[in-house]
Amino acid sequence: MELQPLETRQIALSCRGSVVRIWASLSGMSGSHDYAARAHTLLMNMAEEAGHLPIDVIYFNVVLDAWARDLSRKDTGQAMSRLSKPRALLMHLIGGKYNAMPDNSSFNHVIRACYAPWASRQNVEEDEDRRNAWEMAFDVYSRMAEGHHGACRPDAHTYTHMFKAIACLWPKNSAKSSDERVALCKNIFQSCCQDGQLSKTSFWVISTLLESSELMDLLSHELRDHNIMIKGGLNPDRLYTQMPAEWSRNGRNVKSLNRHKQ
Repeated sequence: MELQPLETRQIALSCRGSVVRIWASLSGMSGSHDYAARAHTLLMNMAEEAGHLPIDVIYFNVVLDAWARDLSRKDTGQAMSRLSKPRALLMHLIGGKYNAMPDNSSFNHVIRACYAPWASRQNVEEDEDRRNAWEMAFDVYSRMAEGHHGACRPDAHTYTHMFKAIACLWPKNSAKSSDERVALCKNIFQSCCQDGQLSKTSFWVISTLLESSELMDLLSHELRDHNIMIKGGLNPDRLYTQMPAEWSRNGRNVKSLNRHKQ
């Protein structure tokens, strides 16, 4: 029985997608092979061949994830030029260039890519690059928070990535950014709690990016209407158990973000 042209194209796209996933899975490994770029190029070819056929967003997400892992291993000097790739891919998805709709993972991978180059590098040089990377991350987060992209809204992973972005892109040892870092953390923490997306991991990240006095000021301010008196010192796990249950009504359901030890 002969396959119809449409079925043949769908099978060809599925095969092409499998290759995209293989190349993407190799990104971030040791060696000089640019697997993320290769997967990206193959995805673009796949999208062109698809024409009006729908493409599962998972293929875009594996490429976005590949860029985030690639950037975690690259020198920070290369960060901004390479960050433009995943950001442009997400913007094209949002703009409808491809016959696929972005989901939460699409946005979250790009936020992660923005801070990945600095995740293990705490030098305070490259302030301009850090600030530009932060602006990219905040723009992606803001697009989710505005709710203009279907069902995409900040989730527990989004908030965890945003707190990590603050930790990496607004380093503590940069005195001039201290007030701004605290203000950003307060703003995003408030939204996180309102959305019920607080998790153990996000709370742990907050406790590391703020000084003890800053953390206590933040919590005291946010708890003022909840009649809760903080007890037991500054241990993050103990503090987390004292937070209002409504703050984590959704975040507590994400197992990967609620392991006991961080």
